Amino acid sequence: MKIIANKSIPILKCQLLLVILLLLPTMLVAGTQQEIKDIIQQESAPVGIVFEILENKESDITWTLQVINRASQQLRQRFPKINIAVVSHGNELFALTKAKRSTYKKIHSLVEQMNKDNIPIEVCGTAASWQNQSPTDFPEYVDVVEAAPNKIQFYEDLGYQLIEVTK
Repeated sequence: MKIIANKSIPILKCQLLLVILLLLPTMLVAGTQQEIKDIIQQESAPVGIVFEILENKESDITWTLQVINRASQQLRQRFPKINIAVVSHGNELFALTKAKRSTYKKIHSLVEQMNKDNIPIEVCGTAASWQNQSPTDFPEYVDVVEAAPNKIQFYEDLGYQLIEVTK
């Protein structure tokens, strides 16, 4: 019996893994989009929605807030008076400091607009303090809360539905 080694199998496994890794963020964001669709199809709105952001990179604030902004528009189109809040407690929150305004100008403008639309953006003061940031390091349109997990629990206790926006 002669066994022929197939050297292409490890290459195929690597290619498959690469495709999965490239699609994973899209699939998870698609999960968020499915949650939004499910809420929109409900007969009545939940008390509110709290979006949670907990990412590793500062730059992740860009895609997460864009996803949340689109979702908020869809929710408000169906339920105009729905309460919406955003709580951030990962490294993405550092993009919202005053010092990063010029780097993330479009995102800061988006946060200001979301505030005008009655969507508060809240960041974790505890996580910020780990990088020597205090509430005064954030602009007035970013609310600094003592502890993000407690704030999320507060919203859930009020009846808000939690949606985790993550890669």
